[in-house]
Amino acid sequence: ETETTENAKLNFNVEGDAINFDIDEIIAKWEAPLEDIFPTRTADCKDKIEENVEAINYAERNTAKTKVTTDKPYVVIPVFPGTNCEMDSARAFERAGAETDIHIIRNLDTETLNQSIAELAEKIKKANIVMIPGGFSGGDEPDGSAKFITAVFRNPLVKEAVTDLLENRDGLMLGICNGFQALIKLGLVPYGKIVMQLKIVQL
Repeated sequence: ETETTENAKLNFNVEGDAINFDIDEIIAKWEAPLEDIFPTRTADCKDKIEENVEAINYAERNTAKTKVTTDKPYVVIPVFPGTNCEMDSARAFERAGAETDIHIIRNLDTETLNQSIAELAEKIKKANIVMIPGGFSGGDEPDGSAKFITAVFRNPLVKEAVTDLLENRDGLMLGICNGFQALIKLGLVPYGKIVMQLKIVQL
């Protein structure tokens, strides 16, 4: 029989004896052995915290409607090395009545990569939605997830197509997992446009 309380403690009754553990103390003991090897906070984290961070608050529901209407939205789903849920994403959109186009980014050599990027840009020009699925882009190495995705979307051809989609055609961008990380690193979240390279500070 368990009971949740407001106190950050674990309380046990073992054969009539009350045993209590402080959760913060348990976490500290669990993290301590590897803290020097894999620090959970940098030494100067307090200096890196911005005091005046603009709060983004959406208190009211957005009731705006798109200026572009279509019976069958066209969804472009780019697939990068490490992407692993493009088929599930496509099926979900198709069940909702959309037409999907899974576009594989081919990076065998420079020529095929450039061709693949140019094709992606052309497809985005016709799209209503660009959906970046999840997975393990770039092997998901430390500070590496979504780097290749953001590099492709910063290509002038793709950036121009995305800007036109969002600013002139009321299009939508969606990202899940690595795709959402890409939206953040590109600046699409929260600014709604691709901005200069953002430096993410890990606290």
